[in-house]
Amino acid sequence: MSWKLAPSLVRLRDEVNARWPQRSKVSDGTIGDARHAATTSDHNPNKRGMVNALDITASGVDTSAIIAAVIAHPATNYVIFDRKIYSRKDGFKAKVYTGSNPHTAHIHISILQTEAAEQSAVSWMTPKPAPKPVVKYNLTKVLKKGVGSKAKPDAAVKTLQSRLGMKLIDGVFGSGTETAVKAFQRNNKLKDDGVVGEKTARTLGWLWRGK
Repeated sequence: MSWKLAPSLVRLRDEVNARWPQRSKVSDGTIGDARHAATTSDHNPNKRGMVNALDITASGVDTSAIIAAVIAHPATNYVIFDRKIYSRKDGFKAKVYTGSNPHTAHIHISILQTEAAEQSAVSWMTPKPAPKPVVKYNLTKVLKKGVGSKAKPDAAVKTLQSRLGMKLIDGVFGSGTETAVKAFQRNNKLKDDGVVGEKTARTLGWLWRGK
């Protein structure tokens, strides 16, 4: 019997590939093997010749983001990953999955056995937000713990806190700001001393005008 993957699942696969173009596909799957063929499985073609299940390799993707997107989609029937199953009949509440395959290498997505689910044109993955543009800034002094206070917030520290994506932007270079600076430095292979001098400022995308 000829078969094809349900168009809605083709859309899901394409959107996942677009979000994570370098992801592994070693455990991707559509149509079932002989074991699946001997059972009732969404990996087997239905009477319309549609396969209503897709396996997406867990390596190289944000599995939590995919699961959240999939369980919010109107076509989804259930999802299995890492010994948990999220089923429409249970309100997609995570429950322990006791099947022989723990589904740790891939996420299994099954859609409803309806033509509407198979042909759904609803997008699965919310487009990834465009990165915020780096605001050019002339830093004229070294920023370190102790700069700025509640009584006299420092404008440069506020700009730094915003650039680092901190929730608290108060113009006070305290322990939280120092921790955020150190994390930024480590991520960019700089000395993680928590001090914003010339090298860190330039890595932030700023112009250095300090001494």
